Amino acid sequence: MAVYVTYYVDLCHESGQECHQLRQPTNKRIMSPLKVETLHREFFYNGTRIPDPAPGMSVEQVRELLTPSYPELATATLEGPEDTGTALRYSFSRAIGSKG
Repeated sequence: MAVYVTYYVDLCHESGQECHQLRQPTNKRIMSPLKVETLHREFFYNGTRIPDPAPGMSVEQVRELLTPSYPELATATLEGPEDTGTALRYSFSRAIGSKG
């Protein structure tokens, strides 16, 4: 992010007589440091927070990994990511259907 700051510079004549100060605006570009943070992922299903099993996996790979423990995830819809400020939240929702 760049910030432009306007400040004034006093200019004086070099003659030994009076020094008349002239004020001229000067724009200077100041670069401010950026802070980069990686947000961790979190998964939610049926009100339960499921920790990210492996940050290097894709979301679909996480679904496949969690399906033996949560069989409903195989047909669940996935929403997200939602930025919570501290994490990227993915939510699994049950697919609505009828038996029979």
